[in-house]
Amino acid sequence: MLLAAFLTLVPAYLLLGQFKTFPTFFLAFMLVALGAAMFKPVVIGTISRVTNDRTASMGFGIFYMMVNIGGFVGPIVAGIVRGWDWSYVFICSAIWISVNFIILAFFFKEPTQESKSANPRSLKKVMSDMVEVLGNGRFFLFIFGLLFVLVLGSKFTSDGQFTWGHIIGFVILWVVGNVSYDIVLRARKKENMEWYLQPMKLGDWRFGLFLLIMSGFWTCFNQLFYTLPLHIRDFTDTSI
Repeated sequence: MLLAAFLTLVPAYLLLGQFKTFPTFFLAFMLVALGAAMFKPVVIGTISRVTNDRTASMGFGIFYMMVNIGGFVGPIVAGIVRGWDWSYVFICSAIWISVNFIILAFFFKEPTQESKSANPRSLKKVMSDMVEVLGNGRFFLFIFGLLFVLVLGSKFTSDGQFTWGHIIGFVILWVVGNVSYDIVLRARKKENMEWYLQPMKLGDWRFGLFLLIMSGFWTCFNQLFYTLPLHIRDFTDTSI
């Protein structure tokens, strides 16, 4: 999984510096998100596997210390190479991710014995288990559709091509369409169907609520990097 994450992140960062239109840039940005989503859980899971009650706080403390160091040094390096050319920011990011191939090849040791067990899980099984934690494929498609409309809709509203009334209309149609489809599927009462023929199902709602709260927290936190600099630039007198 770490190898897959790095193989996704390296070209994704390079493509970020090459694409000039919003749809293509958004696609590359989603690849970065996918690579990061594959990377971080593996690291957290590894720390959980190789630490105990006495050393867990130290292990997670080192992990988040490295995260904060990277968060501090990264913008400084990006600011320096940006002075040469913006493309170097993405090139440096890709090079830094590539260093992880060396670490993975020579230093990382798999902490789990899953691969040596009598019935090792395939990658497909692991992915399906990840989906089942929150629900099923229909539920993920429903959520992804909402996010897709909201993210792209905010872009097109800023360009004047759509209004928020259009976006809300699309969201209502998507919700009503999925709910109506669910009603039809539940009336059929059939089992063992393909994922797209199954009604939406929410797995662990407590875990889903936790993820929703954490998503809200990070959304607020990231405004320090996304909207605050724009506010300072446009509404604050920094000449003094």
